[in-house]
Amino acid sequence: MVLNCRYAKVCGFCKNYYDPANETIKPRPGKDFFEIDIKTKRKCMVSGLMKCANNSCNKFERKI
Repeated sequence: MVLNCRYAKVCGFCKNYYDPANETIKPRPGKDFFEIDIKTKRKCMVSGLMKCANNSCNKFERKI
């Protein structure tokens, strides 16, 4: 899935999503576009739940 990081509020772009090496997102050609691996699950540091990179919540904080 390719998304614009300026407008998409998904877990893969959130600083509370535990992905220190940013393995779930890869930059794509074009400004602010990233490919997200939607099969990857990581822990949300706010809720403590395992979430997919394309999930979202109201505690979103942009890391990119």
